[in-house]
Amino acid sequence: MVTDEELTEISYKIDDLLVDLAKTHNIEPLNISSIVIARLIRMNESANCDDHFYQLLTQVPNWTKKAENRTLQ
Repeated sequence: MVTDEELTEISYKIDDLLVDLAKTHNIEPLNISSIVIARLIRMNESANCDDHFYQLLTQVPNWTKKAENRTLQ
Protein backbone atom coordinates (compact mmCIF):
# COMPACT_ATOMS: atom_id res chain seq x y z
CA MET A 1 0.00 0.00 0.00
CA VAL A 2 1.17 3.51 -0.80
CA THR A 3 2.04 5.67 2.19
CA ASP A 4 0.88 9.25 2.70
CA GLU A 5 4.43 10.44 2.11
CA GLU A 6 4.61 8.56 -1.19
CA LEU A 7 1.25 9.99 -2.28
CA THR A 8 2.49 13.48 -1.47
CA GLU A 9 5.69 12.90 -3.45
CA ILE A 10 3.73 11.53 -6.44
CA SER A 11 1.32 14.48 -6.26
CA TYR A 12 4.15 17.00 -6.32
CA LYS A 13 5.81 15.23 -9.26
CA ILE A 14 2.53 15.38 -11.17
CA ASP A 15 2.22 19.08 -10.30
CA ASP A 16 5.68 19.72 -11.71
CA LEU A 17 4.94 17.69 -14.85
CA LEU A 18 1.72 19.61 -15.50
CA VAL A 19 3.46 22.95 -15.11
CA ASP A 20 6.27 21.83 -17.41
CA LEU A 21 3.76 20.69 -20.07
CA ALA A 22 1.82 23.93 -19.82
CA LYS A 23 4.97 26.01 -20.20
CA THR A 24 6.49 23.88 -22.97
CA HIS A 25 3.34 23.91 -25.08
CA ASN A 26 2.05 27.32 -23.98
CA ILE A 27 -1.27 25.81 -22.86
CA GLU A 28 -3.64 27.34 -20.33
CA PRO A 29 -4.33 25.39 -17.12
CA LEU A 30 -7.94 24.64 -18.10
CA ASN A 31 -6.78 23.10 -21.38
CA ILE A 32 -4.20 20.93 -19.59
CA SER A 33 -6.94 19.87 -17.16
CA SER A 34 -9.20 18.86 -20.04
CA ILE A 35 -6.47 16.75 -21.60
CA VAL A 36 -5.55 15.08 -18.32
CA ILE A 37 -9.17 14.30 -17.40
CA ALA A 38 -9.80 12.83 -20.86
CA ARG A 39 -6.72 10.61 -20.57
CA LEU A 40 -7.70 9.51 -17.06
CA ILE A 41 -11.15 8.57 -18.29
CA ARG A 42 -9.68 6.53 -21.16
CA MET A 43 -7.21 4.80 -18.85
CA ASN A 44 -9.94 3.82 -16.38
CA GLU A 45 -12.25 2.67 -19.17
CA SER A 46 -9.46 0.45 -20.53
CA ALA A 47 -8.89 -0.97 -17.05
CA ASN A 48 -12.65 -1.62 -16.67
CA CYS A 49 -12.84 0.48 -13.52
CA ASP A 50 -14.53 3.55 -14.98
CA ASP A 51 -17.61 3.16 -12.75
CA HIS A 52 -15.39 3.50 -9.69
CA PHE A 53 -13.52 6.39 -11.30
CA TYR A 54 -16.74 8.30 -11.97
CA GLN A 55 -17.88 7.61 -8.42
CA LEU A 56 -14.58 8.98 -7.15
CA LEU A 57 -15.01 12.14 -9.22
CA THR A 58 -18.39 12.81 -7.66
CA GLN A 59 -16.77 12.65 -4.22
CA VAL A 60 -14.16 15.35 -4.87
CA PRO A 61 -15.08 18.42 -2.85
CA ASN A 62 -14.90 21.93 -4.23
CA TRP A 63 -12.19 23.25 -1.92
CA THR A 64 -12.13 26.97 -1.24
CA LYS A 65 -8.65 26.84 0.31
CA LYS A 66 -5.56 25.57 -1.43
CA ALA A 67 -3.90 22.62 0.28
CA GLU A 68 -0.80 23.79 2.12
CA ASN A 69 -0.90 27.02 0.09
CA ARG A 70 0.74 25.10 -2.81
CA THR A 71 -0.19 26.34 -6.25
CA LEU A 72 0.85 25.34 -9.74
CA GLN A 73 1.60 28.87 -10.84
